[in-house]
Amino acid sequence: KGLSSTYEIEFIGKEGTKYEAIVTGAPIHLSEDNIHSTIATFTDITGLKKIEKELIKAREELEHKVEDRTAELSNALEIIIQSEKELLQHKFDIEKVNKELLETNQALSILARNIDRGKELLENKVHNTIMANAMPVIIKLQNNKNCQRYLADLEVLKFHLNSLLSDGKEQQDIITLLTEQEMKVAALINKGLNTQQIGHILYISEHTVKTHRKNIRKKLKIKNSSINLKSYLKSKLK
Repeated sequence: KGLSSTYEIEFIGKEGTKYEAIVTGAPIHLSEDNIHSTIATFTDITGLKKIEKELIKAREELEHKVEDRTAELSNALEIIIQSEKELLQHKFDIEKVNKELLETNQALSILARNIDRGKELLENKVHNTIMANAMPVIIKLQNNKNCQRYLADLEVLKFHLNSLLSDGKEQQDIITLLTEQEMKVAALINKGLNTQQIGHILYISEHTVKTHRKNIRKKLKIKNSSINLKSYLKSKLK
């Protein structure tokens, strides 16, 4: 028996345009076993095929984007996990530093309470303790890469401790004249750091560092521009 069938075809029109269509064919019977002819219908599906291809392309692009985004999120998660580990380690290091600073402060507090034991004995004890206990801790902290943000504070602390060991009036004058931030800048200049390095450590701009330099010169009455500020501070901040 003849059966109807459906299939897709492609053909080229007169203008050379490509078309796609669904052909549905069916036999026409004169009797059950006698086929007289066949009939076929053509349905233009060119537009539908175009849409179908666009949808497939869009789906593939979306799948690629999803894969890329998934990879990015995975990498970001790994970075976050690693950052969390580093933060925990940094927290541990900071707590350790704080403990060491606390121990140093406790040692200095003990010295302060014993000031009435005699000037000469006290001076010797202060000198020995600072040089044997405080200074090594400060130097250790300065060399610790996790403490670079405190480098200026440690330099100022060293200067204050050194001023306790000196009878020089000039050091006390500098402490009195300069602000806390200017003291940090002066201490870092004395250490040999340039304007860019000082700005990086103190989280300030180079312009701000230059302004502090100018104010330090003004307060210390260094009017002669030929006088090197670093050399001048080294002679005073011994």
